[in-house]
Amino acid sequence: MQKLQQQERERSARLEQDLAAAHREVEPQIALMKASGEASPPKQAGESDAAGLQTSLQQERERSRQLEQDLATALHSVETQTALAANASEEVSRLKLAGEGDAAELQKSLQ
Repeated sequence: MQKLQQQERERSARLEQDLAAAHREVEPQIALMKASGEASPPKQAGESDAAGLQTSLQQERERSRQLEQDLATALHSVETQTALAANASEEVSRLKLAGEGDAAELQKSLQ
């Protein structure tokens, strides 16, 4: 159970890193698009460059959105596994105490 939790934490960390990298990749493109929009109207080549940047930006946004969803799913999974582990630990403790009580009663009855 702990191994599964560790794997989920590692996956979550990788997704967070990927999301941060995607944001870093998109920021310069956004700045470039803003700069080109504030300048004089672009020529034909500039328009195709801007369209390419728009497409790239949209792809990065989609990737970012997917990474955020994956991260949320991974975090939920880790929380669920943690809760299940806590419940199992409580159950083991309860059963151990009950078993010890039964053993003590059995020893008394044998004496």
